[in-house]
Amino acid sequence: MSFSDNNIYIFKVNKFNEPFFKCPRYSSCSVNNCPLSTEYPKGFTHFEDLAKKCTLPKGYRESVAEKFPGVLSLEGLTLKEYTGKKTWEKLSPEEQAKSILRLNKIGFASALQNKTRNLDLIQGGNYQ
Repeated sequence: MSFSDNNIYIFKVNKFNEPFFKCPRYSSCSVNNCPLSTEYPKGFTHFEDLAKKCTLPKGYRESVAEKFPGVLSLEGLTLKEYTGKKTWEKLSPEEQAKSILRLNKIGFASALQNKTRNLDLIQGGNYQ
């Protein structure tokens, strides 16, 4: 980072260390506070920005972040997604399974397909 005459920080960006260059929407995106930026979530969002939030699906952001291990503090997730992930990981497998059962009862089964292993373990399944 360098300091210009007008007291504006100018970031020297290298295509090899900034994950957002690998985003499939990079060439047309105008989100300044991007979850794939090393500055996220402390980046600047101006009130006149056309796009204030990233709309790239979480799975795409996670796959880009995986190519840059340890570079992104929130692993390519939004602050809300990252907080939810860490909260989920703190739960015991039994608590996770109970949450899945509760959500299945109210119709969120499709959103939790990747969590079915924990559900099956509680119901007596055997996964290696």
